[in-house]
Amino acid sequence: MKKIIIIAAIAGALMMPTATMAQIGGRAVGKTRVKKEQKVKEIKREADSIPESQPLKNKRAEREEVFIAGLKAMKVDSLRPQPNFTVTDLKRDGENNLFVLKGGTYLIDNVNGDSYLAAAKGGEAEFVYDPSLPAATIANMVVIGGGYQAMLDLTVAKHRIGELEQFRVPLEALLQYCINEGCKVYWGLKSLAEDKLEGTIFFYNAAKGYDHVVRIECDPSLLGDEGFTMTAHASLFIPTNNVKDLFEEYHRKTDNERIKWE
Repeated sequence: MKKIIIIAAIAGALMMPTATMAQIGGRAVGKTRVKKEQKVKEIKREADSIPESQPLKNKRAEREEVFIAGLKAMKVDSLRPQPNFTVTDLKRDGENNLFVLKGGTYLIDNVNGDSYLAAAKGGEAEFVYDPSLPAATIANMVVIGGGYQAMLDLTVAKHRIGELEQFRVPLEALLQYCINEGCKVYWGLKSLAEDKLEGTIFFYNAAKGYDHVVRIECDPSLLGDEGFTMTAHASLFIPTNNVKDLFEEYHRKTDNERIKWE
C-alpha cells in the first residue's frame, strides 16, 4: 500500500504545471535553509551556555559541533582584500624570479604568513597564481585567498575518540570561517614532489588560546583544473600550549630527525 501511495504522489507531481512545481521547490529550499540556519543557532546557543570558566578541554566537543555546523553553512560572498605593499617590502625569494612579502612566522620560520609575487609584463609585481609554481600558488591561496577555486575533502577528527566527520567544503570557506573566529592563518609546506604536495595550515587564536590544525595533501599537477580538490584532515580547538610543546620537540631534534617543511 505504501509503494502505491508514493508512486501516485510522484505521478501527481509530474502532472503539475511547471510554475507550480517551481513554487513548491522554492518553498522547500527556503524551508531547508531556514531549518539549517536555526539548527546552527541552536547548537551555538547550547555551546555558548557553557561557562567560560569551564576548561577548554571540557567544552571542546560542543565547540567542534558548532564549528562544523557553522562551516557547512558558510557562504563566501567576496574574496579577502589583498595586502598592500610597496617595492621596498619585497625580498627576492631566490627561486623562479619570485619575490616574497613577509607575513610573520608561527613557532618556526617555515610556518609563516608569507605570500609570493612575480614581475608582470608592465614591471609591476603581481601575486602568483600559476600551476607551474604550485608551492607559491597554494601558499597564496591559503594566506591571502583568491586564485583557483579549490575544494577540500575534509575529515575532522573529533574530540570524542574514534569519531570522524567527512564533508566537502571550499578552501576559502574554511579560511574565512576561521578568520571570522579571530584566528590568524599560517602555512607550512612540508614536502613537494611532482605528484604530491603536503602541508599544514595553522589557525592560531591568540585571544582564546587554541589552534585549528589542518593537514592537506594534493596532486600539484592538477592545480588549475576545474574542480581542483585537496584532501584535508583537521584537528580543532587544540590548546596552543600543546602545539608549542610539539614544536619544542622539533627544536630539540637534529636536522635529520626534523619534519621537512621545505
